Amino acid sequence: MKKVFAVGVALVGSAIALSVGAATAHFEESLRYGMRGSEEVRRLQEFLTVQQVYTGPVTGNFFSLTLEGVKAFQAREGVPATGYFGPLSRARANEVLTKGTVPGQRELVDELNTLLIRVADLTAQLKAREAIATTTTTITAPLAPLLSVTQPLNQSLVEISAFSPTIPVTVGTGSGQVIGIFKIENRASHPIYLESVSFTNAGAASSAVTYDLRASREGYGAGDTSVAYATANPTSAFGSITAASETDRRVAGGSSRYLTVRTNGAAAQNDTFALGVGALGDVAYAVNDTDLGDNANPSVNTTLTDTISGLAVNGLPAAAMVTAKN
Repeated sequence: MKKVFAVGVALVGSAIALSVGAATAHFEESLRYGMRGSEEVRRLQEFLTVQQVYTGPVTGNFFSLTLEGVKAFQAREGVPATGYFGPLSRARANEVLTKGTVPGQRELVDELNTLLIRVADLTAQLKAREAIATTTTTITAPLAPLLSVTQPLNQSLVEISAFSPTIPVTVGTGSGQVIGIFKIENRASHPIYLESVSFTNAGAASSAVTYDLRASREGYGAGDTSVAYATANPTSAFGSITAASETDRRVAGGSSRYLTVRTNGAAAQNDTFALGVGALGDVAYAVNDTDLGDNANPSVNTTLTDTISGLAVNGLPAAAMVTAKN
């Protein structure tokens, strides 16, 4: 196990050393305050960090720290310091990137990141083997099946992404307008059961607006809204959806469901909606022991009837702005 940690530390050091100059792909997209969960914003934050004008975290969220970093870069490069990373700023940043490009460096960093993920997986498996060896007096089954039950607790196996809209759109003010569609994918080999859903709205909607959360049937496309989950007023924090049946909340291994948020009443003229997942845990799910074929908590009990609740769906996506107009 010490060897695995040593390899991991060496790879982390290599990745950090190379990542300083790794962001060589040009910026093609204009970026603005309020964007969340954006890979382009993440690249911008990495770039600003290298340029020594940004000291905040690399999150993919464009808020105050990123805004100040952009302004500092603009002021240094003779671009109007508005905080909007538009065509002039992108052109100047791309010039800087072109001068600092080292061919093949991005590919090498990507390979190192893949190796780091593999090292993390191996380390987790070794820890699980040690835990089983120290708490069990007699091992009567191979270790591999026991290790596999840790998979549902890995957030990366269940992910939410923004499906629509991807660009700003205008809808009517009447009830039933679609203001956001999100996709939940389960890449595990067993089913999961959605428990709670809360979205944040970065727009400016009237407090009188109510919202309706619908879902597709399991494995159906985004156009299907057959399953009713919850309504919310005045926010889009729907909370628990366990009033729906397990069948309607189930997402089988390798399958998906779409979540659709609609207005549940009339919106005011020029109300805006920009839905997103604000924090990990805002969308949560559960796993049943019976679906795993083994006990997911061997150190706690020996039953096969537990439900592991409150597992966070991975991802902090944000849909584009929707404006209500007659």
